[in-house]
Amino acid sequence: MVTKDYFKGLLYGVGSLILIGIQPIIISSRPSEMDIYMFAMMTVIHEAIIFLPLMLLERKRIKSMNHTNTDMVYSLLNGWKKNKKLLIYLGINFAIAQILFYLAYQLTSVINASLAQKTTIKFGILFGIGALIIIISIVFIVKKNTIK
Repeated sequence: MVTKDYFKGLLYGVGSLILIGIQPIIISSRPSEMDIYMFAMMTVIHEAIIFLPLMLLERKRIKSMNHTNTDMVYSLLNGWKKNKKLLIYLGINFAIAQILFYLAYQLTSVINASLAQKTTIKFGILFGIGALIIIISIVFIVKKNTIK
């Protein structure tokens, strides 16, 4: 069923795909005098500035809706408080990934970097499906052997 959230997710996905596509061009236009770590930090700060208002608007929308399940609303609004260590880990991971992307973009052309950036999602899905198949196979084999 197509809802308003579906179109919002589609819009955010297309916008993110466009921004990911131009990221190698932005990286290649970096002045050679600028440190790559400083440039990565500036990029992350700009991304936070872009997405923070969107997150605040979504939070305000969730607060204004009448919900019958208060646990779900509390989880949506304040769930991050329980997962601070995970969020710090993800932030560090994302920052390291940005630096590695910038180092790799220096070694390749803009077109190759853009293609690599766009196919990252597809390979992530493929590897995720492969890992899921392996886990299900292991569980099936273990259960089969314990039944005998």
